[in-house]
Amino acid sequence: MVGDFWSPTVAIKIVDLSQHPEHEDEILTEVVTYNTLKELQGNCIPKLKVAGFDDMLFVIAMQLVGSPLEVEKTNHSERLTIVDKLSLTIFSSIMTAITMGFRSILLTLLLQREPAKNQILQKK
Repeated sequence: MVGDFWSPTVAIKIVDLSQHPEHEDEILTEVVTYNTLKELQGNCIPKLKVAGFDDMLFVIAMQLVGSPLEVEKTNHSERLTIVDKLSLTIFSSIMTAITMGFRSILLTLLLQREPAKNQILQKK
């Protein structure tokens, strides 16, 4: 479905999870992937505008950007450039996600350590 009720034009994906619960992991993975590739949104891939549940429907709205890439009209050098740029951006996004994940884990461990430390002090 493509709609103009948001400007600019968006594509809307709707999954009825009451009818197709087997698609929940797939649709959630798609949203995580868009968030991971945030630096590419609006430039190389559609920009994620909104994603979420409405009762048992899961909706994703993406802003359409650029024009479709016609691989058969690109030469070898252009294809290599595309792959190189995507690889660097994806690697950067993955490293950022890993770093953020480590920070989150460290913060969680520190927060868990404090109550345990307080319990030990109270027992003395």
